[in-house]
Amino acid sequence: MLRKLFNEPRRKDAGSLQKAHDAITDYIRLMDQRKSDDYKLNFWAKGFLDSLNELEQSVYCSQKYAALIHKTIEEQMNAEELEQYHLFLYFYKNAFIRVFSILDKLGYFINELLSVRTEKIKPKFSYYTVLRVMHEKQIHPQFEQKLFDLKVKYKEPMHRLRQKRNIEIHYMNVELVDDLYASGRTHSTDNSIENPALIMKDLQQAYEMVIQSVEIVFQYAKRMLT
Repeated sequence: MLRKLFNEPRRKDAGSLQKAHDAITDYIRLMDQRKSDDYKLNFWAKGFLDSLNELEQSVYCSQKYAALIHKTIEEQMNAEELEQYHLFLYFYKNAFIRVFSILDKLGYFINELLSVRTEKIKPKFSYYTVLRVMHEKQIHPQFEQKLFDLKVKYKEPMHRLRQKRNIEIHYMNVELVDDLYASGRTHSTDNSIENPALIMKDLQQAYEMVIQSVEIVFQYAKRMLT
């Protein structure tokens, strides 16, 4: 849909996104064939299709706008480049917020699917809390290990993005604290920006972590129905 902004045709799914999409749709199909009365899991599964589509579009748009930014200080940007930078920030922030939103939804899905009962330990829990509880209780250990391995693989970029997500959500004016997480600086004397191409690497890795995690979960959910 958003590829229209760049006069491009609609996306054709491929790679890890296609695999995740297929795993979800196969699971929904099996649920429908079995006439499952577990409407909550079925409803959540369908929601992941929209969530992954929205995440991919946000990542794609932020990547496209990042490529149009060449200056490192806002005052040096002309009006057009400044507009591109603000569009980049919009889609970039939208994307990393969606990364953690999908992971939390995935946590709730796993918790319900496998009856982990994480809410008994922590009423408001995250995806990572579910993995920890599964590990401690040895719930479906081989499945949990696959997700844990992905968590470890992408630990550093996810940590950096989590800091940004927390600042974006919990501070009234995120622009006042941008430099708190910018490569070793605690404050700045100008409006220099983080390198869009560089920080996009973290976002791309986070995107892959989410997509692959969703595929693993729904492949496992499918096997539980067969």
